[in-house]
Amino acid sequence: IQGFGYQSFLDLGAYFGYFSTFAKAKAGIENVIAYEADPDNFSKLTQFANDNGAHIKAVNKAIGDTLGEIEFYKPVYKGTTKYPAHGQIGNPNTEAGNLYAGKAYKKLTVPMAPIAAVVAENVKGQTLIKLDIEGYEERCLRSIQSFLTDTGNVDFLVEVMINDLNKESIFSFFKECGYDAYLLTNAGLIAVYLPPGRCAAWVR
Repeated sequence: IQGFGYQSFLDLGAYFGYFSTFAKAKAGIENVIAYEADPDNFSKLTQFANDNGAHIKAVNKAIGDTLGEIEFYKPVYKGTTKYPAHGQIGNPNTEAGNLYAGKAYKKLTVPMAPIAAVVAENVKGQTLIKLDIEGYEERCLRSIQSFLTDTGNVDFLVEVMINDLNKESIFSFFKECGYDAYLLTNAGLIAVYLPPGRCAAWVR
């Protein structure tokens, strides 16, 4: 199915752009936008998209709830690769339940775009939004609660870690906004009250 029924795909926390590149080069979604905060990952993202002929809009900014600059923490401890996947806004060493607490990080200052402005500018037609911003998801989503309640053409894929203390809160929030919630598994979508897995999908 061309575009899987979507006219737009927003990859918020794109890493190397695997989802964005597939959405454009393989799924044929017309309007594809990728946001990635880490400068190294962003460079890899644009290279990967170009190598695969995926003409996407790529933005080297973090996604948050406000406009400005934010401290971004990138791991530097032994065993990480040059392009680690779990850089994040906020110090992981001060967050209860964070898988990477106690590790060594370097701190960058990166520009941040408010998710409200990003969706206002880029949601065109039926839209799929992938949100994977390493623990900042709930704060961003709550900043656009009225948008989520009123929209009828936006679906979400949201990463939730099994040890995240706010996973039930995120699930309940989507339900309050009128969404049906599913755990995304290799077997397909499973409707559950509390997602017991690493990744969850919320679909209107």
